[in-house]
Amino acid sequence: MKKLLLLLPLIAITSIAFSQDNIVLKNGDEINAKISEVGESYIKYRKFNNQDGPIYTKSKDEIFYIKYSNGEKEMFSKILNNKSSNNIINKKILISGASIFNYTNNFENDMFYSSSILNLTASVGGFLTRNFVLGASLSLQSVSGGGSSNETTVIGPFIRGYHNNLYSHLGYAISDGVNVLTTGLGYQVFLNNSESVSLNPTFIYFTRNYKGNIEYSRNGILIGCSFEIHL
Repeated sequence: MKKLLLLLPLIAITSIAFSQDNIVLKNGDEINAKISEVGESYIKYRKFNNQDGPIYTKSKDEIFYIKYSNGEKEMFSKILNNKSSNNIINKKILISGASIFNYTNNFENDMFYSSSILNLTASVGGFLTRNFVLGASLSLQSVSGGGSSNETTVIGPFIRGYHNNLYSHLGYAISDGVNVLTTGLGYQVFLNNSESVSLNPTFIYFTRNYKGNIEYSRNGILIGCSFEIHL
C-alpha cells in the first residue's frame, strides 16, 4: 500500500508531462501550453497551468518548434526562407523599375521591319492582400528601325500576383499614339537579409497597338531585368 502511495505522485507527474504541448521559441524560451488552434501564420494557445485563462496568439516566425502532447514535433525554422508566405505579409508599398532591350525582325508585311526597343519603366503599387499588388507604371519606350526612331511615354495600371519568389504581371498603358498590353513572369533574387530589395529576371509578352492614319499592331517578347523595393 505504501509503495502504491509513493507511485501516485510519479504517475500524476507523468500524466501531466504527456498532456501538455511545449512551444520552443527561437530566442530560447519555452512555453508549457495547451494549443487550441494552428493557423497559417500563427498559433493560439492557453498556458498549461491556467487552461481556463486567456487565449494567447504567437506568430510562427517566433517559433523554433512545437512538441505536442502525443510526442510529435513540428519545426518552424524553415519558414524564414519563405519570403512570400511570411515577410511579404507585412509589406504595404512596392516600388519597382525595369530596363528592357529587345531586337525584333519581322517579315509579315511592309508595315513590319527589323527594330530595336528600349523600355525604361518606373512603378509604384500597394498590396491589396499578402500576394497581390495593384499599381501604376510610367514607361519611356524608344523604338528604332526602318531608318527612323521615335520615343513614346505611356502610363497605365498593372496588377501583380506573387507565389513564393515567382510572380506574374499584367499591365496596360496608353498615350496619344499607342496603347500597350503586357503580360509576363518574373523571379525575385533578393540582395539583402531583410528581403526588401530584389533584382528580377523578367519575361514579358507585349502587344503594341498604333493609332493614326494607318492603324496596326506589333507583338513581341521582351526579356530583361527589373528591381523591386518593398517598404
